Amino acid sequence: MKINTANGDEIKTMAEWAAQEGWNPGKNDATVYPLADPNGFFVGYIENEMVACISAVKYQNFGFVGFYMVKPEFRGQGYGWQIWQHGMQYLNGCKVALDGVVEQQHNYRKSGFKLAHNNMRYQWHNQHDVPHQIHSKDAKNYSIQSIQSFLKDFFPSSRSEFNQAWQNQNNAQARLIVENDKVVAYGVVRACGEGYKIGPLFANTPQNAEIILNDLTSTVEEMSLIYLDITDRNKAVLPLLDARNAEKVFETARMYTGEEPDINIGHTYGITSFEIG
Repeated sequence: MKINTANGDEIKTMAEWAAQEGWNPGKNDATVYPLADPNGFFVGYIENEMVACISAVKYQNFGFVGFYMVKPEFRGQGYGWQIWQHGMQYLNGCKVALDGVVEQQHNYRKSGFKLAHNNMRYQWHNQHDVPHQIHSKDAKNYSIQSIQSFLKDFFPSSRSEFNQAWQNQNNAQARLIVENDKVVAYGVVRACGEGYKIGPLFANTPQNAEIILNDLTSTVEEMSLIYLDITDRNKAVLPLLDARNAEKVFETARMYTGEEPDINIGHTYGITSFEIG
């Protein structure tokens, strides 16, 4: 199998494969994700057919693995292992993380990964039961430096270009709350193949997380599907989900090589992405 760094069209194909797997990527993911690391997406070919892919996004000394797929008719022939090794070699020297299928934990452990916690995707139908008063601010009208300063506590490495593009992408809204001239809560909702995903959702209190969640969902159609990816480390998000009759649709294992990084998981009410962290 020949492995290449993916071009823009091939990254779009990776997103299409992810949709076929039921991962429901955002409509702009294939455009925005490469801003984190344009060299961190790989595809494998047999003759002229793309048969495997992986992302191994490098942020300084931290890496995140996602989009790990083999075309169904080519599975069981070792192509997944080949492209996995290629991606991990690209991340050589980095602490690496992934959100893997829970049942595959034993395989990731063979590559040096250790379980940190589980993440879950919840879904519900958006409802506008009563007239809604907006209590947060449009992030696009606020200082990007202040937003970046807030976000740095929630990710192990800087990714300022990606963060800015993420909140400014088409079919997305970003809201924040400011207290004493500091950002204390922030969230983004983006359109997906099906419905909308909220991520990230970071807040200093459950009350501010609730405000951001309400304000984001008020910007999209009633009864549309809303998805939120949470960590099992922050139990304060569960009442927000219960109030919306949300149901869990699947679960991942967040795993790291080496020690778990020191990030503010206690104030994480919604994870940015299962694909690139």
